[in-house]
Amino acid sequence: MRVRAATALVLAWVLGSVLLWVVGLPEFWESLTGEDSAMTWLQSVVLVVAAVSALVVAWLTHRSGRAGTRVWCVLGVAYAGLALDERFTIHDRLRAGRLLPQGAREQLIPWVGPGEALLLLVAAAGIAALPIVWRTVREDPWARTALAIGVALAVVTVIADSIDPSVWTPAQERLEAGLEEVVELGGAVAFLASALLRLVTLVEDLVPADGSPAPLADAVAPTV
Repeated sequence: MRVRAATALVLAWVLGSVLLWVVGLPEFWESLTGEDSAMTWLQSVVLVVAAVSALVVAWLTHRSGRAGTRVWCVLGVAYAGLALDERFTIHDRLRAGRLLPQGAREQLIPWVGPGEALLLLVAAAGIAALPIVWRTVREDPWARTALAIGVALAVVTVIADSIDPSVWTPAQERLEAGLEEVVELGGAVAFLASALLRLVTLVEDLVPADGSPAPLADAVAPTV
């Protein structure tokens, strides 16, 4: 089940990205970038499903007495926040409406564009909280691997998004932006996979091998 679920999600990411890229040709960036693009909608939907899945995992861990309920609740809220930001480009609006008019520019990192510190700070906060999340998922190698892939792709996305667009030609900027959105979708799919794979493990633990029903609270022994 885990192999099938992981394979299906990877195929969905690859085929979805290729389809959106081909549909937009020759102006492929129109279907991949922008607030109203098909890619933005797809990413927000994936993140919403990831948020719901994480909250279901939190509920099951709570009912079964396992540790990690709060962490999965926080992940669910974080994924929902990312979905809202993706759909309504909140950080881009703050950057364009607040930071750029005030002349904000980060001199410590040469390639960072004006007003991009906001996204970097959010990424830094997520990385700072990663050890706590890691302790929660380390007992599940499938969920742990998917989460690690999601974090790695998210870091690549943040770095790519922070690059000052003035260093690119228009054609290079469009290609970079399109590839960035594909990687960002991969990160969202990986976060969804982490929650779904953890959910599969919990459901297997809650259902006996013979398929007979088991009391939810007693199906899994509490862990400390």
